[in-house]
Amino acid sequence: MELFEPVPLSPDKLITSEVCVHHLWFDDSGYTKLGNLMKWNPAVKTADDRNGLLDGLLNNRLDAIASDHAPHTLEEKEILS
Repeated sequence: MELFEPVPLSPDKLITSEVCVHHLWFDDSGYTKLGNLMKWNPAVKTADDRNGLLDGLLNNRLDAIASDHAPHTLEEKEILS
């Protein structure tokens, strides 16, 4: 989130940013239970990373929540890669 410093953001900001719902909901502790069912790119990271994204969203550093919709069948998700 350092990219979005200093506080407050410049009114001349020329970039936008988004966060995907799954990066706000999950952290890497879910890989043990969900395995490939929790596979996204970029990968879900630590709880600290998730909390940083949430903080960025709540403090207007992130501009949008995105779906990152890329449907895959259960069979595709179950294939080990």
